[in-house]
Amino acid sequence: MGHGAHRSGTESPGPDSLLIPAPLTARRVDLTTPNVARVNDYYLGGGSNFGVDRDFACRAMEIMPDLPRIAANNRRFVHRAVRYCVSQGIRQFVDVGCGIPGVGMVHEIAQRAAPECRVLYVDIEPIAVAAGRERVARDPRAAMVGADAREPEAIFAHPDAQSLVDIDEPLGVVVSLLWHYFPDEVDPRGILRRYRNYLAPGSHLVFSHNTAEGRESDMRRMEALYQESSDPLVLRGRAEIAELLADFAVLPPGIVPPSLWRPEQADEDDDPRRCGVLAAVAVV
Repeated sequence: MGHGAHRSGTESPGPDSLLIPAPLTARRVDLTTPNVARVNDYYLGGGSNFGVDRDFACRAMEIMPDLPRIAANNRRFVHRAVRYCVSQGIRQFVDVGCGIPGVGMVHEIAQRAAPECRVLYVDIEPIAVAAGRERVARDPRAAMVGADAREPEAIFAHPDAQSLVDIDEPLGVVVSLLWHYFPDEVDPRGILRRYRNYLAPGSHLVFSHNTAEGRESDMRRMEALYQESSDPLVLRGRAEIAELLADFAVLPPGIVPPSLWRPEQADEDDDPRRCGVLAAVAVV
């Protein structure tokens, strides 16, 4: 579970939809369907969600009461991975499908380690785009764009990307809890390969993905529930995730639960193998 960046906000507007002011985005907010970005915001304790999202999240937490902890542990993985990327000399990031901003955005984590770091955020969910633009408005080294994660060519052609991202230098690409919304029919490995076309040697990919491994029954129930959301889940096992990442070199410790990726301290996790998430950092 996580945030979407490819279908959310593109549905035909219904009578309960909301139009975000044009300077922020011209897409409509659908208040009739649970939106995965807003649901994830609720898991993380945020306030950018609506009744339809909260009701859905409560149903999900009846299946897996530890969802807020799982979401928080995944976010901590992203923070560790970003700090690792900075330690490897990376000074620019693209956070694809970043979702609604919460505590510890990528630019905040990266700039704490190296103030010159630049970050481009990408999402298609209109509330995520509006909130993200507000959060980065005063930072010349960060920008938020509304775009489809499946279209890296459009992302890297965007004026904000042109001004912030130097594709001749190593880049950190963050795709956290996103690719499980891409069914096989859209060629999810091929989309990653198209991102790779923009990545200089030494670039890093920070990746996490939902799985049924270790918690088959609960995660299959979640998969069925998410059919009612803006973005249905496609659960993949470790071997399938390795195939998605086959055009990159996965770093040790490999594809593991987020809490087990180079932990700095123990996460609050009864059994990391039952979290329903696998994570990795890979290099070009």
